[in-house]
This record gives sequence, structure tokens and C-alpha cells, in this order.
Amino acid sequence: MLKLRTAGLLLACAVTAAPLHAAQSSDPNTTIEIVLRDGKIFDSSKKESAWAASNSFTLRGGERVSLVLKDPNPLLFSLSTVTVSTATEESKAAGDFAKAVAAVLGGFKNKGGGAAAACVIEGVDVGQAIRLLGDIDSHAAPENVTSLLRMSLNAGSSSTLKQAVVAYDVDGLSRRGAELYGKLPAVAAKCLSGSPLAVEDRRVACDLPLFRKNPLDPKDPGACADPNPGTQTVREFVMTTLALQAHVDAATAILRDLARDVAALDVPATLETRPYSLERQTVTVSVKPVARYEKFFDDGVRQSQKKLLGDHGVVLEPYRPVHVKLVPAFIIGFITNPTFSTVRNGSSFVITRTDSPATAYDVAAMLEITPDRWSEPTFGGHFQVGVSPKKDEVGLYVGAGITIERVVGLGAGFMWRQVHQLGPGLSEGQSLAGPELLKTETRFRPGWYVHLTAQLP
Repeated sequence: MLKLRTAGLLLACAVTAAPLHAAQSSDPNTTIEIVLRDGKIFDSSKKESAWAASNSFTLRGGERVSLVLKDPNPLLFSLSTVTVSTATEESKAAGDFAKAVAAVLGGFKNKGGGAAAACVIEGVDVGQAIRLLGDIDSHAAPENVTSLLRMSLNAGSSSTLKQAVVAYDVDGLSRRGAELYGKLPAVAAKCLSGSPLAVEDRRVACDLPLFRKNPLDPKDPGACADPNPGTQTVREFVMTTLALQAHVDAATAILRDLARDVAALDVPATLETRPYSLERQTVTVSVKPVARYEKFFDDGVRQSQKKLLGDHGVVLEPYRPVHVKLVPAFIIGFITNPTFSTVRNGSSFVITRTDSPATAYDVAAMLEITPDRWSEPTFGGHFQVGVSPKKDEVGLYVGAGITIERVVGLGAGFMWRQVHQLGPGLSEGQSLAGPELLKTETRFRPGWYVHLTAQLP
């Protein structure tokens, strides 16, 4: 029987974390890499950040970003993603296993001995059958699986762990186990009840925990408790082995899972690929525990798994060359706005005009447009467009300004404002039969303005 010496070995589950800034990459296909074990995330330029509850990255138009887990550890973790856009066990006794132990098993030869040779029926060699079942049982033993799980938590041990599991030859063990249990009923029927088990075969069997103590009944020491090597017969061995089939099936299932999950260890896996969007995309990566090996956890493995569980958000912001925000502004405009009325002159009414002061005060809603290079918090600049929706005095504004400490803004620009004028066919000084005949309309007149904005914290 092979004994895997893995004490002190620990394996790695690495996942990279750090903000990615796709805007700095010329490649339209960029990658964010997560290293779970280290709690880090890396952008396409390999810039490192801590993998926090939320990490933000910028994605340009036409780009696609792939979220890649650099060091999957399916022995302990399963990862899933959900993307939200706002305005990402038992198997049968015979299973599949990796190749390696077949050659080792072939090196064991039944030496025979005692009063009788091993019973060989339909290609079943009792000695090799004992070793086969012993290998399955020992590889799936709790202490061995726990050691493999501890290895999976340490960086640099991936190749060592994979070599160890490949050496089990899980495929070979599974296939031979299926063949053995397919033929054992015939062996039980054809081997005479008095045919003794070969001394060497009995010695090997009694060296194995599987036969030394009945795993189905720990209080039953089995036939190995009898010091007389000739007391157990081939038939008794076969019947014991058939009774252990459920135990062997469970062990085989564990080995199949181990072979599959260890093969995927530290093989980078793409969790999500997202194209550019005008909306903010939040990809929530959920790290959840894998429960199928939980019964093999020791305190160290359990604590290491627990501290890496949870949800992490990866926020993909659409790239913007400018920043915009809406602010209220106090406007001083330099435009005169006349008013027209009538004055009685005998039996008629004369149209008169009164000009308002050249300086007009108003409140407008301003959209500030700040280019990235102007976005200085202490003293920055911006363009602005705005509107004052006052009835019959609508104002439109286009200008620029400065912002001080992101609190106070000053600016100036060009404006168009509605002003009054006489209706068609009317003129200043014209006589009317009645005041109701005075008609006015509005038109836009250009002019200059200055503004003041304030944003209180």
C-alpha cells in the first residue's frame, strides 16, 4: 500500500485583487485578475489593490473586460457572479480516477504461502484485491484528505498536490474496483468455505485499517483478532469485502471529487466578461464555501476558509472625458427689456415705451461641464450651459467659470433672453382707439451675463 507523505505540505489558493483602469490600455480586451488567497485585485497594467467590498475600474467605449480568478480552489470555494447595471455525492463503487497507482499496484505480486495458494477465479486475485481496497481506503482516509485540504491553502504547493493525486491513479482504482465487485459474488460461490486465505494475503489484509477493524462496526476487530493465520477462509474474506461495498463506494466517490477538483486548482478561470456600457456595471462576486469536504476540515482549514468568504463588488464605470453636474446660479444679465403701455390722449390712446435697467437679476439652473484636466478641487475651471424658465422672460446661457474649493463658482458668458416688442403693425407713439388694441410679443435678444454659484456642504 502506498502511503502519501504530505505532512507539513500546504497548497495554494491564489486570487488577485486591485483596481483596473481600462482607460489606460490600448487593447480593447482587458483583464481584471483576482487572487483570492492574497485578497488582491490587479488591473490590466498589473497595478495591485486590496480586494475590497467594492473596487472600481474604468471601461472605455469598444472595450471588453474579463474578470479572471487566477487561483481557483474548488476544494474549499465556489465563486459565482451576478451583474447589475444601473443608470455580473456519493458516486458508485467504480468511478473515474487519475492515472498513477496502476503501475504501483502492478508491482505488488502475491507471494502466496501457508497451507494453500491464493484463490484465483475469473481473473480475481485475492492478494491484489486486498491491496486495491486498501489503497482506496487509505487515500480517502480522513487524515489524508485533511492534509490535502491544508496543502490547497498555501501558495506554491499546487504542483506537489497535483502530482500526489495523480499518483493515486484514480481512474485505475475506480475501474478495478468496479471489476472486483462485479466478480465477487461468483468468487464467493465457487471458493469452498474451507479454503484458507493465503498466509501472506492474510498478513497484508491485517496490516490495513480496512480489514483490521470492521469500519461498519468499530467494536468488531474482525478475523485479524485471531492469532491463528489459517482461521480465515477465502469465502469469509469475500463476504467481508461485499459487506464493505458501501464504504468502498463512498471512499471512491471522495477520490473522484478530489481528482477533479485538484486538477482545477490554480487553473485561471474567467468569472465574467462585460462589454462597454453607458451605464455603471456592478459585478458582485460571491465566494461561497464548498461543503462536500467539510467533514474533513480541521480548525485551521475551517478558519482559513471562513475568512475568505463573502461578496465583493467590481464596479465598471464608463469612461467620461468630462464631468457634469447641475447647480443653481445667481445671474446678472446686461440686457434691457422694454415694457409697452398706452396713455390717454383726448379720445385716443398713445403707445409708450419704458426701458428697464440694463442690469437684470435672475436665478438659473446651470449645467457645469468640467474636463478631466480642469477638475482641480482647489481651483478648477468649467464650461456651463443654463436656462432660466421664467414665463415670457426665458433666458439661455453659455459661458465658462472657475470653481474655488469646489464650493464657490464664478463665471461669465453670452446669453439670449426673451424681451418684449410691439406686435405687427404697431409702433411707439402710435394712437389707438382703445388700450385693448395694444399687442406685444417676445423675441430673444443677445447679451452678456455674469454668474455666482454656491454649493454648501
